[in-house]
Amino acid sequence: MYCPSCGLQQTQELRYCPRCGANLAPASQEKPPSLVGPIWAVSLATMLITLAGLAFIFIFTMMLISRDMQLLGSHVLVIAFFMLIVLVIGGLLVRQLSRLLSLYQSRGAEAPAKSQAGRNELGGREAPRLEAVSEPPISITESTTRTFEPVPSDRQTKQNAP
Repeated sequence: MYCPSCGLQQTQELRYCPRCGANLAPASQEKPPSLVGPIWAVSLATMLITLAGLAFIFIFTMMLISRDMQLLGSHVLVIAFFMLIVLVIGGLLVRQLSRLLSLYQSRGAEAPAKSQAGRNELGGREAPRLEAVSEPPISITESTTRTFEPVPSDRQTKQNAP
């Protein structure tokens, strides 16, 4: 097996190349999760919460009018408060829906872009492939072991003397 980055011959047990550090594990071919379900869920929640909130406000207003009550300042404040809550929640759900839709569209635009040769997933150009290296790699033990010079005999006798 050869390193796809530097071309060094490897054993199959390694997960990373000892020369360049490239990941030698095969890339997983998992698909990203679909966004259709969350888009439908947020759309349905937006519609139901907005319609239920507006229906509640309408029913409350009709109950006040049917009882021949005048809409006083406190009643108007309660209606305006509930209307504000419904609009804020609806606005937050619409914002989340727009984020999901833009993410869904950007994923759809990435599919043709990935098929272009010479591009990586970050949008930049891929590095050119290197040919296999002919010389063997340096052993890890060769580059990490220390070699000590022999100790002169006069040092040894001075250390052993009391």
